[in-house]
Amino acid sequence: MAITPITQTITPVTSVPDRSTMDQETFDFNATLFADQIKLFGGSISPWSAQANNLAVAINELVGILSNGQYGNIDFLRLIASPGDIIYTARQTPPVGTIKANGAAVSVSVYADMASAIYCGDTNNDTALWGYRCTNTDGSGRSPAGGYIVVPDLRGEFMRGWDDGRGVDSGRALGTAQGSQNLSHNHPGSSVSHNLSVGGDCNMAYSATLGYAAGGGYGAYYAAQTGCHGHPLYGGVYLAINSQGGNEARPRNIALLACIKY
Repeated sequence: MAITPITQTITPVTSVPDRSTMDQETFDFNATLFADQIKLFGGSISPWSAQANNLAVAINELVGILSNGQYGNIDFLRLIASPGDIIYTARQTPPVGTIKANGAAVSVSVYADMASAIYCGDTNNDTALWGYRCTNTDGSGRSPAGGYIVVPDLRGEFMRGWDDGRGVDSGRALGTAQGSQNLSHNHPGSSVSHNLSVGGDCNMAYSATLGYAAGGGYGAYYAAQTGCHGHPLYGGVYLAINSQGGNEARPRNIALLACIKY
């Protein structure tokens, strides 16, 4: 069965209520709403103070974007994510509205909403791993008044929920890093002792030396006589436990691109 596509014509708005027909609170609400919509769909508009009596300008710009199919630059994440949220994607480039969570120092003015959301605070600015403000693009020059803020570096890292008082992973602050570790455990082993012996016989073996015996007589000395005997040996088996593994502890995993919403 053939499927007939549905087409719809979007007509620009030519007349909408303005400040003269609504109270200030209602107008401000609508102005903010449409301003957000313009940002959501990648458009731009001058400050709302300059458009105080013409909401149609904003609506028409939004309609124009949708009519032209300009969906590639639409920040749909604004509908489900807030500045500072972490997003993982199978893309090789960050989705619209996000940047890589790669530890970079980015402009506070350009990413103002995100900077406000992740800032660690003046007290922690000198020690935080990320979310601190600095004066240089390489992350140096820490200063609460710095024009850059450092985003988290999540490359090659696993995420763990902050303990937040539960007691499972206590003693850690939000945003701190933790090295790899294995749970303490034993490797049992045992050894078996063996008693060994070398057998002998009962033959009398001796050596004879002829010469003058004690007291002046001529005779023989008998020496080095051996009889029935054995030579016991004692030994054991020793076990060695060798190391195994790589340079870290990890579960099975898949690498994805970590991004942060701005």
